[in-house]
Amino acid sequence: MNKKLTIAAVIAMIAMAPAMATVSETDNKTPTSKAFVDTAAQQKQDAIPANDGAAQVLTNTGNAGEVGTKDIYDSIGEYATQTDALVTAGDFNDAVQTAIDAEFVCIKWVNDDPNDECLLVQIRDVTDKPSGKNLFNLKKSSPLQFDNSVTRAEKISNGYTMILPQTVSSGDYAFRLIEVGDIQDFMGKTLTVSANVECANGGRSNYLIGVANDTGVTRKSSGQLLTVSGDYADPSFTKVVIWLYAVAGGNGGTNPSCTYTNIQVEEGSTATAYEPYQNLYIPQNQ
Repeated sequence: MNKKLTIAAVIAMIAMAPAMATVSETDNKTPTSKAFVDTAAQQKQDAIPANDGAAQVLTNTGNAGEVGTKDIYDSIGEYATQTDALVTAGDFNDAVQTAIDAEFVCIKWVNDDPNDECLLVQIRDVTDKPSGKNLFNLKKSSPLQFDNSVTRAEKISNGYTMILPQTVSSGDYAFRLIEVGDIQDFMGKTLTVSANVECANGGRSNYLIGVANDTGVTRKSSGQLLTVSGDYADPSFTKVVIWLYAVAGGNGGTNPSCTYTNIQVEEGSTATAYEPYQNLYIPQNQ
């Protein structure tokens, strides 16, 4: 065998050995294939995109390898553009305290000292917004003082009691107007009034719905059904009101009276089952 040829073959085999070596996972100097790199890269998360500098947190989008972001509420920014932002505990606590200060007022303190700890609060001015079918808020209602009649309108826990003067003749009557609300809130609507009535000492009942001015001196009734339009929409009328009567029956009597409970004013032309007034709380100035 030619010795020169043998030596050349050995040298060639030595030169080829590195290229045929097995790639080691710990050898970061060994070149590898594009396919190997692409496969490894697919298992990595994409770089997080840059934002405009506003504070944000990362969120899970639900898709593998993807990330989302969520804004953090900026208390000096515009609320309408941040309705989906996250709120820090500090901003939330400040907002709650502001709401308490703006919408509630303390009415009871430790040792009755206004400078001491508050024990009981109540809502400040609240905008009425009925959330049920009954539009008559008994709690806020009161008789309009339209004349000097001696008829007494006594407010009770669930209605009104109308009481005639001590001695009256048969057929004598008196009434009071009870405000339901501002006529502008009912413009174009049809309203029906209903109530439960119990009379004593020979009294008889009657109740109506209609409109009046602020004092009740100018008034117009419409039976138990009222559509706020036409003559009832006269600019001189500012209130929707109900009439509650006490009428002396038979030979008159002494202190005839009628008690009206479960008073209800509702939209539509048919009276339905009574439902207590329900108010949706709306903060003041809203």
